[in-house]
Amino acid sequence: MKWLKNPYLGAKAQRHAREILRAAEQGVKSRQDGCYLVVLSPMEGAQLELISLWECRRNSREDLHVLGMAASRWEAMQLVEKIARDCLRRSGKPDFKACFGSMAYVPGDEVLL
Repeated sequence: MKWLKNPYLGAKAQRHAREILRAAEQGVKSRQDGCYLVVLSPMEGAQLELISLWECRRNSREDLHVLGMAASRWEAMQLVEKIARDCLRRSGKPDFKACFGSMAYVPGDEVLL
């Protein structure tokens, strides 16, 4: 997994950000399994995906570019809205892969929380 150096964090996810990051990186069962990661989609034609920590544990997803963390699906949708606004402000168009694809991604232990 590659992480945005300063990932977007949902309000509730901020309290458990380190635990969420650790669980996602190590693929271990956690109290935070209901949390979601907002990632750039590796699929052609798709922009973003919401992936639960439970799903990350079940499927090895080494090629993911993580933009943010949320404590629930609802919070993840709010985070996507914030990411979309930032993308539109930066590039003028809703192309997440173009906007965030060139940004610096780091290993989990270098993420600034």
